[in-house]
Amino acid sequence: MNRAIRVMVVGGSPVLCAGLVSLLDGYEDVGLVAVGRSADQCRDVEADAAVVGLVGLDPDAATRTVGDVRARSEAKLVAVVDRVEDALGWAAAERVDACLNFGTVDSHGLVDAVRAVMRGQAIFSTEFLSELRTRKRAEAPGWTLTPRERDVLALLAEGQSNKSIAGELELQVGTVRIYVSTILAKLGVTNRTEATVMTLQQGVLVRGTRPAAADIEIAAARHRRVGVAAG
Repeated sequence: MNRAIRVMVVGGSPVLCAGLVSLLDGYEDVGLVAVGRSADQCRDVEADAAVVGLVGLDPDAATRTVGDVRARSEAKLVAVVDRVEDALGWAAAERVDACLNFGTVDSHGLVDAVRAVMRGQAIFSTEFLSELRTRKRAEAPGWTLTPRERDVLALLAEGQSNKSIAGELELQVGTVRIYVSTILAKLGVTNRTEATVMTLQQGVLVRGTRPAAADIEIAAARHRRVGVAAG
């Protein structure tokens, strides 16, 4: 008989944790190994999958939680969210392995998602996939960035590395990586240099005015020097 999938549950409140645990209960191939209100409470736990409740959190708090879990565990991440914007950003940035709608997910749906991610599949609630198709390019670049994402983008545009950004904003480096991936996905670009150029050309950031072409080239060149050392 195959070993049961080891699952840890991370939720922002005791009620949410209890609800997620109840959805996972009663399945022979799923074994609960830890429950905590934060990723730190599940530190050093050996888990195959992490079911993370991100309900009632603002976007930046949710992103920090995802970053904390990623920094502390290599488990597949199944996010249960109540904001379609979170699902959109993380789906595009590939920061979670599954993203389920808190309002519609049931016990079978959650357990099936855990099983699926262990097979290497990416699972998203049907309504999230529909929104992904209709809204992926509908909004202007930068409009969906949160205040914290704008802070990260501003420092990224200055050519700072992930480590420098983390120190400036008092964040974990892993959390900054998630912010950067999400920003790239939201802007529809593939790398930091493209994000820098778009930021300066299109005035994605509120502060300052659109710089001259020479300033754009200088900023892009500065970022290219940072290159792969950005992590």
